[in-house]
Amino acid sequence: MGRTDENEFEKMKLTKASTNKVACNVYLDSFGINKVKIQNFEYDSKKSIECYLDFEELALIANDCMTGKLIKELDNGQKVLGMKGSASSKNYDGAPESRVLSIGKSGDKIFINMTRGKGKLGDKGQIMPDGQPDLKIGVPVTIDKFRSMMIYSYDCVKAYLAHSINQTYREVNEARLKASTNKTE
Repeated sequence: MGRTDENEFEKMKLTKASTNKVACNVYLDSFGINKVKIQNFEYDSKKSIECYLDFEELALIANDCMTGKLIKELDNGQKVLGMKGSASSKNYDGAPESRVLSIGKSGDKIFINMTRGKGKLGDKGQIMPDGQPDLKIGVPVTIDKFRSMMIYSYDCVKAYLAHSINQTYREVNEARLKASTNKTE
């Protein structure tokens, strides 16, 4: 994770993959809401797209990376990992914003693709694309780099959850003991 001499942006970064034009960064700053933030960034334009995956979604991706299932699925076409967004976007004057995270495979590279565009609310409150996206950023990475990014990120989630569960247990146990002590007084 980050070093103390880095700025806050770098401290929150778990891992990254980059070329001389684009980068894909994975951050821990959304762990408090049980999500992992993944950001694709273009160096020249300074434009970026952020998508958030639930811990459970990341667990499935990491597991599929470990078993080889994901690569087999990618040999049969692109896979959507997340279709999310914002119900009230600054990019679209308060209207919904759609963000889609998908991956594809070409030769020995996996492409981490993100799109952003106008969105619409579905029947169950989900945000779906409404027309063509206006921003697309794809980051090519080796298969091994993608696998290591997902597995390492999930290992960090597991460590975070273990710490959180221990902390929650201590707090609940202290409250229980305090309540028990108050009853006997």
